[in-house]
Amino acid sequence: MAVSGSNFLRGLKGSTLLPFYYFYGEEDFLIEKGITGILDKALPGSAREFNLDKCYAEDVNISFIIDTAKTLPVFSSKRVIIVKGCEIFKSDHYNMLLPYIEDPSPSTVLVFVGGKCDMRNRFFKIIDGVKGLIECPALQRREVASWVRKELKGLGKEINDPALQLLIESAGRGLRGLSSEIDKLAIFAGDRTLIDEGDIEMLSPKMRVVGMFEYIDALADADTEKAFKMLSRLVEEGEPPLKILVFIARHFRILLTVKFLERKRCLPNEITKKLRLPHYLVKRYIQQSRGFAEQTLFSIYTKIFSSDGEIKKGLMPPSEVLKNLTLELLLTSNPKGYAPLYNSYMSW
Repeated sequence: MAVSGSNFLRGLKGSTLLPFYYFYGEEDFLIEKGITGILDKALPGSAREFNLDKCYAEDVNISFIIDTAKTLPVFSSKRVIIVKGCEIFKSDHYNMLLPYIEDPSPSTVLVFVGGKCDMRNRFFKIIDGVKGLIECPALQRREVASWVRKELKGLGKEINDPALQLLIESAGRGLRGLSSEIDKLAIFAGDRTLIDEGDIEMLSPKMRVVGMFEYIDALADADTEKAFKMLSRLVEEGEPPLKILVFIARHFRILLTVKFLERKRCLPNEITKKLRLPHYLVKRYIQQSRGFAEQTLFSIYTKIFSSDGEIKKGLMPPSEVLKNLTLELLLTSNPKGYAPLYNSYMSW
């Protein structure tokens, strides 16, 4: 059974290096951290200059990998070879590597990085047998939250729950982006131990994008108060009006596409494939699209196009164009809600 990337990193310091590893999975940040850990342990300091070989599977043949692996290290006890892109290898390639894997050089650490493992192949069975298969999948949200807390703890920091959720919404679940944000937050917090929501909002440029999506969701959900509140915030923060309009157009274009696909009797998983978007987002789009008639979505798209022309021609201040468009779209979504709409419009 494969070892998780996180468990591999935790146990690396106190373990003996294996003669070979095979890393695979979507989270390339964990893969890189794992390889860096191997290099730090096997080739400290200047030893890497003569004893580290990196290559891509498409650029080398199997005999080169084997010959290099059999080469003794220079002024070091270890040699490390990293072969990336091994997903292009076929069974024949792995079979050619078998004689070496069955009798590896004790002074070489051979690291493969590739795709999923075919456990029917003896190559993978041998590596798995010595705990050398390292799986680095994309982490689930709960796992990401735990990872963030551990990283911050290592820097002497803590984070409260609202800030943690905001950080993940802002930076996404990719560990590379989160690692960069964590480093910035630790520096920004200075002597303070606790990181809160204010720190996230101050440092993360993507928070505006989160606000943008909140505004557009409020439009699609006919949430009058929230729509005007979020639009006011975006304008005050200096978000370019045309950029806001592009996001609105994109959202309602997706809703129109979803409406069309559902009319063609496409199932949710088929819609997900066609849109090439995360399934949880597509579920949200499907839910929102069902609140509109197809003709209504065409009408909304026409209004967005007209607003684009008004902004580009300078017929009125861009903020007023967006304010009027918000009113029109909310009225289109909820024709009976005129009174609260008018009050929100006038209060902005």
